[in-house]
Amino acid sequence: MRPTLPLRAITLFLLALATLVWTTVAAATHAPPGTKLWGYQANTPPTARIFQYDLGTDTFEAQCLPTPSGNGRAIAFDPQDSNLWYAFVGPPDGYIHKTTLPPACTPVGQIPFGDGPGGLTQDDVGALDLDPVNGHLWAAGYNPVAGRQILYEVNASTGAILKACWVPPAPFDPGGNETLAVTHTITGLPAGTYLLTDAGQFNPLDPLLVADAASAAPYTNPLTVPPCTIVATFDPPVALTGIDFEDPSSDDLIATDHDFIYDLGSAPYTTIGSVMPAAPGDPLKDIAIGIPTAPEGDPFSLVLSPQTAANEVGTEHCVIATVADGTGQPVSGVTVVFTAQGASDEHGAAATSNAGEASFCYLGPELPGEDVIRAFADANGNGTQDAPPPAGNEPADQATKTWVPPASTPGCEVRITQGGRITAVNGDRATFGGNAKVVANGAASGQEDYQDHGPVLALNFHSIEISAVVCGSDAREAQIFGDGTVDGDGSFAFRIHVRDEAEPGAGADVYGIVIANGYASGDQVLAGGNIQIHR
Repeated sequence: MRPTLPLRAITLFLLALATLVWTTVAAATHAPPGTKLWGYQANTPPTARIFQYDLGTDTFEAQCLPTPSGNGRAIAFDPQDSNLWYAFVGPPDGYIHKTTLPPACTPVGQIPFGDGPGGLTQDDVGALDLDPVNGHLWAAGYNPVAGRQILYEVNASTGAILKACWVPPAPFDPGGNETLAVTHTITGLPAGTYLLTDAGQFNPLDPLLVADAASAAPYTNPLTVPPCTIVATFDPPVALTGIDFEDPSSDDLIATDHDFIYDLGSAPYTTIGSVMPAAPGDPLKDIAIGIPTAPEGDPFSLVLSPQTAANEVGTEHCVIATVADGTGQPVSGVTVVFTAQGASDEHGAAATSNAGEASFCYLGPELPGEDVIRAFADANGNGTQDAPPPAGNEPADQATKTWVPPASTPGCEVRITQGGRITAVNGDRATFGGNAKVVANGAASGQEDYQDHGPVLALNFHSIEISAVVCGSDAREAQIFGDGTVDGDGSFAFRIHVRDEAEPGAGADVYGIVIANGYASGDQVLAGGNIQIHR
């Protein structure tokens, strides 16, 4: 018989007091070093992260933001490829996703949950676990259906729902179901497949239900699902948001209540054997436990930092690639190959240090734009990325770099008068004119025109926006940035560089234009006209 509420309340108080003591002195579990625990963080999309711990050493190791991510709930470890299944709730998604381990968290596919987004089957999954015997997933539907919390067996290859049964919602907090663990061994019960859940959200009075998976029936739709056969109930000492078994061959239960990770031991799971803080995460929901099989010392993950950045055109930008093995330890001496393409076209390679880090720096382009920076661990040194983990040992990552114009110089003004003329670098005669300035509120304005008269490359350029006007410190040099049309079409970034060397400017002043369609006049001394720069 379950204890009465007053006795249970006293018990909970004493256990909570014991918990405060354990948090400072106890190890989390008796698991050997290298046993990992992953927790999916509850948060507002798209910022929910996956956290990785080493249970054997009570160590937080890494975190990442999976793609896609949502309000984190469900996570499960797949020992077949050492990757993580995960799912989230609201907005509806309808998929179970797969990712590599932190810190990389590279997407490696997804399966629809049953009939997928918007189907008859609910889209939100509140908890996941993988059956270590048959390799199928078990999923807890997050939302009650007709007052029932449904547990689904899911084909891990196709996402098809094979079987299902339901349990009653939690009596004290019947919200979304966030707990589910699968085991084949529970002390006091015969061998079988058992599903543990509290069928609710976050209340220490909610019991753990043990459902016999054999009572699940072939699935057709959520309204025809039969009830699960409940073979036991247990009273955990804390409110649970995530549970998993430390080892598939035992029933040593690990649990989290948002902020701490507990070892609840074997059935009846009523004693906190040890505890560790779940820092630095926000509230953890579902958890998963496993031992990655990637060989120690081989590249398993690569993370580029920073993932995004914005710099002025023409300045230097650097990224750092950090390479780690399957245990999270740095890998030194491996060559990392880098490319930056888009606004730039740059390449490089560097060997990782003892900290597993390799850096790549390059000068930005003359014009605003965006680069995609890619890097991979070239483990065999052939210069080409081969198979990434888990099939191979050449992980990769990418980052983005945005190049922006410099800030305008207050009061800067550039005037081109008397019919500017140059001979472009291609030998064509070119004419130009215009004016640009920075007004009192700091905004840039003006108009610029340029015409290459051929015959090598005839072109007619007209500005449609001036984004920045930048004067040098001596008011003799300036740059004008913006966008314009070529022969009346498109929108192309441009940069004009001028120097005011003399009055009048013919034979002394300098003009040059670069356009994002690939045209560049080169910086040329004026054959006619005059350039005046004022601050």
